[in-house]
Amino acid sequence: MSCARRVRGVPQIRPTCQGTWGKEGTTLMPEDVEARTFPKGVYVITSQWGDRRAGMTAAWVTRVSAAPAMMVVAFHRGSYTREVIGESGWFVIHALPESELELARCFGRGSSRSRDKFAGFDVAATSHGQPVLTKAMAFLECQVVRSEDVGDHQLIVGEVVNQAELRAGEPLRYREDWFSP
Repeated sequence: MSCARRVRGVPQIRPTCQGTWGKEGTTLMPEDVEARTFPKGVYVITSQWGDRRAGMTAAWVTRVSAAPAMMVVAFHRGSYTREVIGESGWFVIHALPESELELARCFGRGSSRSRDKFAGFDVAATSHGQPVLTKAMAFLECQVVRSEDVGDHQLIVGEVVNQAELRAGEPLRYREDWFSP
C-alpha cells in the first residue's frame, strides 16, 4: 500500500512509509521525517502538588491560542509528571538556553517518581507554588483547562497565567541523538 497521495500540481515523490494505515502498532513514518526535519525546542515541564514534585523534558509543546494565551504539552500516559499535573491543575513550561543541555538530559532520564530530578539545581516557586528552574531562559506558568487522550499520549492544555523572561540567549533545539540511550 502506498502512503503517497497524488495531488494535482505537486510532483509525485517516492513514499518512505512502509506500514498499513490504521493498524495497531505500526508507524506511519518509520524513517521519522518529522523528527529529523521539523525543528522543535527542548523544554522542561514541572509541577508540584503538596510534597510531590515532578519534572520531565519535552519537545512536543506548542501554543494553541493567542487570546487567551494557551499552550499544549503531549505527555505519555504513564508519565509521573502528568499524574502530578492532574492533581495540582498547574504546570510550568521552561524554555532552555543552548548552554543547558545537561539540565535537559537530567530531566529527560528516569522518573521523578523514583528520584529527585531537581537536586543540584536552583529552584524558585511561583505564587501558585509551582517550581521554576532558574537556569531557564523563560517560563510560562499554566493552569490546566483541558486534557484529551490522543494515541499513546495525553494532551494537556493550559492557560498561561504567569510568564517571565529570565535571561537572553539562543534556545536549545531538539536533536534525537542527544536523548537516545
